[in-house]
Amino acid sequence: MSAISTDGMDKWLDDAYPDLDRRKANMIYEISSLINDDPLSAPVLIEELVDIMFDEQIDHLEDVIVNHFGVEVYGEETVELLSQQ
Repeated sequence: MSAISTDGMDKWLDDAYPDLDRRKANMIYEISSLINDDPLSAPVLIEELVDIMFDEQIDHLEDVIVNHFGVEVYGEETVELLSQQ
């Protein structure tokens, strides 16, 4: 647990963005539908999303990929695939 309480900040964010959870759910639905309808759009969509991320967001995404899916982001296989392109 953090030494600094974030309860106040969380409440402030909830008040400032009351529909954030709904917007997240809608975005997940829209992205999933797009990829389901047109699987070839996935790489383009992912590239666009990653392009607008900050360093910390990319670090978090790398952690999710490694920890949840067991894929090493810059592992030997990834490097091999990139060098073949």
